Amino acid sequence: MISYGAVSMQRPWRKYLDGLALEKQFYHRQDFARAYPADCFPMVDGLNLPAIFIEAGGELHCLLSSKQLDSLTDVEALITAVDLALNRFRK
Repeated sequence: MISYGAVSMQRPWRKYLDGLALEKQFYHRQDFARAYPADCFPMVDGLNLPAIFIEAGGELHCLLSSKQLDSLTDVEALITAVDLALNRFRK
């Protein structure tokens, strides 16, 4: 809810994503399940969506869980949370 308005992606979120030097892919639930089946990616089995993941070395890593996303109140908090998660992942 905080990353999208009634019709399109919030401008600050779009600008932030455009500035990330990472390939990005957005999935609806059923498309995610097809792209990352639980038998090939066991960590997604039973995982609540929405969530933000990063794929590295053929493995999928959760940057922000559904519970973490639910706790965020605005797009600025989302951007901060993603930055922190990416920084922890890169270390």
